[in-house]
Amino acid sequence: MSKLRKSSKQKLYAGCIGAGIVGIIFAGYLMVNIHQMDEVRKQAEVEAEQKWKVYEQEQRTAKKGWAVVRDISPANRLHLMI
Repeated sequence: MSKLRKSSKQKLYAGCIGAGIVGIIFAGYLMVNIHQMDEVRKQAEVEAEQKWKVYEQEQRTAKKGWAVVRDISPANRLHLMI
């Protein structure tokens, strides 16, 4: 096994410590980001559920029917568009 000089060992340790610190910071950032995205997702689900309930309520109370746009004389043919 090769021998390392003292300054090389110190640089290697410093590099490992720096990489570890950056890794810890990055892991913390990921945890915070995941937590925030989870909150946003939950809020979006609640909002969508509320909109769906409003839509269902509107569909229950909506009346369906036909309305005449203009007067139709008895001799005119009706052209139905399906």
